[in-house]
Amino acid sequence: MSLLEIEERLLVFLNPDPVLESLVGTVSFDRYHAFSVNRREEGQVARNPILEIFQIAQTSLEQRDNYSALRAIDALDDATERLLSGYAELPAEDQRETEPSVHKLFDYWNRIADLAVEWGSDDVLHAIVDAEQSIGQKALDLQLSTAAIGSVDAVFHFCAVTLANNRLESRYHATLGELLSTSLEAGMLDVARRAVTDIARLSQLVDRRDDDLLVAADERITPHREFFDNWAYFLEVHQPRLETEQCQSLYVHFERQYRSVRDEVVANGRVDDFYRAANPGFRDIGIGAASADVQWAVSRTTEHVLELVVLTEAPPDSYLDTIRHIIASGGAPGVHDALRRLSYRTDGEQGPEGSEAHSSIVDPLTDRLSGNAQSETSIYSRPIRPETLPDEIDETLDTVEALVDESRPKPESVE
Repeated sequence: MSLLEIEERLLVFLNPDPVLESLVGTVSFDRYHAFSVNRREEGQVARNPILEIFQIAQTSLEQRDNYSALRAIDALDDATERLLSGYAELPAEDQRETEPSVHKLFDYWNRIADLAVEWGSDDVLHAIVDAEQSIGQKALDLQLSTAAIGSVDAVFHFCAVTLANNRLESRYHATLGELLSTSLEAGMLDVARRAVTDIARLSQLVDRRDDDLLVAADERITPHREFFDNWAYFLEVHQPRLETEQCQSLYVHFERQYRSVRDEVVANGRVDDFYRAANPGFRDIGIGAASADVQWAVSRTTEHVLELVVLTEAPPDSYLDTIRHIIASGGAPGVHDALRRLSYRTDGEQGPEGSEAHSSIVDPLTDRLSGNAQSETSIYSRPIRPETLPDEIDETLDTVEALVDESRPKPESVE
């Protein structure tokens, strides 16, 4: 015990760079996994360099030595990426067997985040989130879903603890979106799915704050805006593949996460604030779908906008401008389809079948969303239950129909 105290004191005065470089140089996935499993010192696995690097970072943070903490975080980043490269070289069967060790790797990053939020400078926090993003990028490059998901969850944990300690910055919030974007570009939709979930969860955490959250340079973090930006980006990146099974499954996941967020803000009486992010968000989503001529997505987006009108009693100019932009981008057929689906409530037809009977566009998400018992919001297959709309919505529907009519080419007059 006396030697441990001496070691801790020596670390304060020791230049950390050569020690950290030496530790990184000894990192290998086989040794890390063996130590992780055995939990005791034996033969060639007597040292766990990852643990030693973490301990240097921990001691540095507790001593408020930000320079040494920064060097240790850089070393932990290098060591983690080195481990992932070793893991990627394993046969598929060995990867499955050693997967729990990959999960444990991110526990170190979560513990570092917890310490840094309390003891570290802003530079230390910046270094952590940058490293976690870099590790996520490395995992995606190596096509390692488990590690990429671990990185996404580590960034979410980092954002959650910085938010709880009033140290969240917009760049941290945006890092989840950047990992989602990268996973979409890499075609790793299982990682993208987790990122969508974590972005929605973080949006809800930010929205639950009673105070007006400020970050660096008085920039305000807008709850939910990041979620809609990434939904629109998904449409942009995967335009040619939106009819595939994987992409439609991810689109359904976006909708389910949206419904969860929407239900919470409605229950908490925050709908007006939510509308300020959701209306421009759906405008971008609708424009993206219309530009790609994915009319079923335009139709669903139109219903989401109209539902917001009912929930918020929004001024007509705001939502009409959104729909006008969607129509101008080529979305008139989808907007018209949404209006036809909603018309059945006045025609006496009930249930989703009545809606489909009035539709001119096949919605591939209907079967995925209808009859699903995962949550109450998933049971109905379309964004709006037409029979729940108030009679006052008729004027709004007529106004939108007029916008669609205006967009149609005028027949040439015959003289």
